[in-house]
Amino acid sequence: MEHLVRQVDDICSLIIKLPPSIQEEGQRFPTPYLVLIDWRHDDRDYTAGHPDDAKRISPEGWNNMMTHIRILAEHAWTKYGVRSVVHPHAGGYIEFED
Repeated sequence: MEHLVRQVDDICSLIIKLPPSIQEEGQRFPTPYLVLIDWRHDDRDYTAGHPDDAKRISPEGWNNMMTHIRILAEHAWTKYGVRSVVHPHAGGYIEFED
């Protein structure tokens, strides 16, 4: 977790220095955004995109991942004013609706 927080610090301290993007019609919140991606799981790589074959995460693992996402998102918001979004990447555990 300490390593992830340092990565958030590195990314956010850079993106808040960039010129803001033009806000698109219907876009509720201005940039920048921190994109959090649940990615790179050996047990999911080969079943990415195949909901019937893909292994699901345990309830305990899901709760742990959600706790980490909340911690990182709160850190980005409170320290940098950067809104976090979650990207459901293929091969991650947030890939399918269930």
